[in-house]
Amino acid sequence: MMKPPRTDYDTVDSFIKDLDPLRRSKKWYAFQGTVNGKHVALKGFELWLQVFRVNGVRHGGDHGCERVRDWKEKIKEVLS
Repeated sequence: MMKPPRTDYDTVDSFIKDLDPLRRSKKWYAFQGTVNGKHVALKGFELWLQVFRVNGVRHGGDHGCERVRDWKEKIKEVLS
């Protein structure tokens, strides 16, 4: 499973910038750490966020996003 290089991000944009190459890798990716002051646990494959919890609240799950833009917007919406 692939992971971003850091476990603490000050901005959502820097988190997405490091996560995006993992999304494109066609492999499972995961993250557990802090983004924008919030505790985040995330596990995904391409545009599907199987696990996406922020401060213990579930935001991911049953379906993936259809477009990369939707994937990025979902992450930004939840973490901003």
